[in-house]
Amino acid sequence: MKRLLLFVLLLALVAGGYYYYSSLKKGPEYALLQAAAATQTHDQAAFNRYVDVDALTGHLVDNVADHSGALAALVPGGGLALRGGLRLLKPQLAKAAHNEIQRYVETGSLEAAQAAAPSAWSIFPYWG
Repeated sequence: MKRLLLFVLLLALVAGGYYYYSSLKKGPEYALLQAAAATQTHDQAAFNRYVDVDALTGHLVDNVADHSGALAALVPGGGLALRGGLRLLKPQLAKAAHNEIQRYVETGSLEAAQAAAPSAWSIFPYWG
């Protein structure tokens, strides 16, 4: 009888431990830890597995456009134009942010990512 009770208790403990481990592995904390580890090891594929960079950069541009009131205070009467300009340039801004995140993961530091980035004038063939 004692052996059966001990076996059931041990089985419940193992099942509870497995459930706890699987819930941790599916949680956001685990994904953040894995993304940080991928950044430290410069593993772009692992980083992309845990971070949806396209959605992140798209929402970043949307949030800046939605909160452009603080920026509009710097330019009198320019709030509507600034918001409209950000909406029009969303694909280009999101792509630029995506490229910066990719460079950061590849290099591991902001300074190295900035040094690896092409200059702003290099997109114009006759100016750069």
